[in-house]
Amino acid sequence: DGPQLAAAIGDALGISGEAARQQLSKMAEEGLVESVTVAAAGRGRPRQLWHLTASGNRQFPDGHAELTANLLGTLVEQLGPAALDTVISAREAETLQRYRQELGNADNLASRVEA
Repeated sequence: DGPQLAAAIGDALGISGEAARQQLSKMAEEGLVESVTVAAAGRGRPRQLWHLTASGNRQFPDGHAELTANLLGTLVEQLGPAALDTVISAREAETLQRYRQELGNADNLASRVEA
């Protein structure tokens, strides 16, 4: 759910905010989470929001590739190979249009490469 206060994490886990902070500190030492300090709205002390690091995110399984393969297989199975070709062609056309828009103002090779 994105960056969270330790108290909110504690509530979600059924533990106190202080217990959550202790666990988050241990996880920070392992490089799994890190905190960001943000100014409070109006008056009050700055708030510390915790979020996963790249290393922390790698601890969770990523099923995107499997989901994509399953969806494509189901598409072909239910609608036929022509449907997959139509979807791929549409995606290619969208990508080409986006590239052309991004490169529209690039008037030399260096600016095109940068874009």
